Amino acid sequence: MNLTFSKAFCWLLLIPIVLMVGCSPPAKNSTLRNFPGILTLESSPEIGAESISLTLDPKKQPVAVWTEKAMDSNQIQVLYSRWNGQELSDPQTVPMSETPKVGSESIPKMIFKPDGDLLLFYEVKIHNPTNDRVSQIKYMVSKDDGKTWSGPFRVHSDNSPDKGHSFFDIALLSDGEIGAVWLDTALIEGGRSVLFSKTDIQNKFGNESVVDSLACQCCRTALYADASGLISVVYRDILPGSIRDISLATSLNGGASFSTAISFSFDQWNLDGCPHNGPDVVSDGERIYTTWYTGANQNGVYFAELNTKGKTINKERLSPNGRNIQLSLIQGKPVVIYSESVSENGEKNSRILSKDMTTGEIIQLSAPGSKVNSPVSLATDSGMVISGWLDHSGKIQKARVTFLSPVSTDTLH
Repeated sequence: MNLTFSKAFCWLLLIPIVLMVGCSPPAKNSTLRNFPGILTLESSPEIGAESISLTLDPKKQPVAVWTEKAMDSNQIQVLYSRWNGQELSDPQTVPMSETPKVGSESIPKMIFKPDGDLLLFYEVKIHNPTNDRVSQIKYMVSKDDGKTWSGPFRVHSDNSPDKGHSFFDIALLSDGEIGAVWLDTALIEGGRSVLFSKTDIQNKFGNESVVDSLACQCCRTALYADASGLISVVYRDILPGSIRDISLATSLNGGASFSTAISFSFDQWNLDGCPHNGPDVVSDGERIYTTWYTGANQNGVYFAELNTKGKTINKERLSPNGRNIQLSLIQGKPVVIYSESVSENGEKNSRILSKDMTTGEIIQLSAPGSKVNSPVSLATDSGMVISGWLDHSGKIQKARVTFLSPVSTDTLH
């Protein structure tokens, strides 16, 4: 297929919209602004997007990764585009021998190792006549900057044809290897275990560590590793009484073992079902920051600050109308990106908001009158935050991305 990519993109919004939401204080000393606006990721205007994720290349430049599916086809393809300091490059398509499973909690993700090796992770549905939830987590490797790909390989050691492995996350560890966390096979008593593994220098996954032996069966996990060597995993747990609150487990030995999980959200969300809404986590070696959604009495999206032992220092609800939330550290300070339902001129819409948790500044990233969801975010060493989301305002769903730049756009070059 001959793919084209407009250099002009879709310039929907050039000026950020600063909002006051709930009881947030007035924004002080605004430090972020949109640059260069909202971009549309697409190979063709006639093809819709199914997911979006973000990563950094070895030069610490942002890379947008998204999936596409034509309206008359079930074939899903994975594409990625790199930021060169001025614009996103023409998209590259990953040649795949199997179709990835894509959903709000199952998103193909790409990661670069410091040596330049490029790995693409995704979930694949396995046909089973008695169990329609069988899936495997696969990955492919490119050692020539995406020109050719090897694989696919499995992340997990289990290859049972009737068991599921899904809701994964990946992160670059402090030793240069890639860690992966996922929900493993369903348990007889309900729920699933959370497992962790990491690559070796040959990009093979080895021994698996148990993060938690019983967790919620249908929310994505979140993994983060900081420069200090601290590995943090957050996930929706199952507590006595079918409480679906958020728990944290950490490792200081490269993932060989994890601390006893600590439930810290205290939402008391009693649910015998599938929320399909996972948390996020980042850390700086001294503090762990987390975000999540709950449908409990005080429903909405939340932010919390914990110490490295899992003790909650601060917790606050950001929006009772929020649904999906992601988190980044920009120059050591947490910034959250979340979706929120809103009524505009009598019509139900939604928007993507960014909140600087240090200054309280809130910026609307999506265009007014949009219908948007599934935000993702990524911070760079230069202090820039990249956010992406899915926009289903029109007949064809599209992937959007915008860049939040600190003060001067010189940091983008």
